[in-house]
Amino acid sequence: MAETTESLSSFMSAVNLHVMAAPTPVKMHAIRQAVIEFADRSLYWQEDANVNPSEAGTYTPAIPANTLPIEVVRVTQNDQGIPRNIGRSTDYYSQSDHGEVYLSLSDYSSPVTVTMAVKPSQNATVVAKKFYDQYLDAIASGAAARLFAQPGKDWSAPNLVEYHNSIFTQAHSEAARVVANGYRKRVHQIETNPLSGW
Repeated sequence: MAETTESLSSFMSAVNLHVMAAPTPVKMHAIRQAVIEFADRSLYWQEDANVNPSEAGTYTPAIPANTLPIEVVRVTQNDQGIPRNIGRSTDYYSQSDHGEVYLSLSDYSSPVTVTMAVKPSQNATVVAKKFYDQYLDAIASGAAARLFAQPGKDWSAPNLVEYHNSIFTQAHSEAARVVANGYRKRVHQIETNPLSGW
């Protein structure tokens, strides 16, 4: 199920609390870059895509428009986890740098679910709503840091860059821990209940 989305323009009022003088297009660009970096560093935005493999080969999971793949988080079939390529002859996956997944399975009669971490593209106008709900102020600080760091502008403020960067960095590090803890919890469930799969 695709994530509910929020317009990137919704972040504007929070950015305006820090930087009013910059033109709107410049602020929108800073917001987009902040969200892209946040997603890239945290893997916080994840989407499930169904793939129907017919044989061993490379497949491209469908991800939302105006997003780019970061990495495959997990692959499952019939609620059973498929491991990354670890020298197995069958039942493994590997991934390319372009969002493609190579699948080698013993059973091709059932679809495979690929969970992919994604980030907005440079043309994106929306982002997963949970960025807005959970990290609005931090992303606004990330955008503000970029704006304050621009030299020779009316809104330049080099003395504020480190402060806003620290807020932004702390937040995407926290989000990355949330993602990692969810991963470890899922692995623990499988270890304590091997029939659950992953």
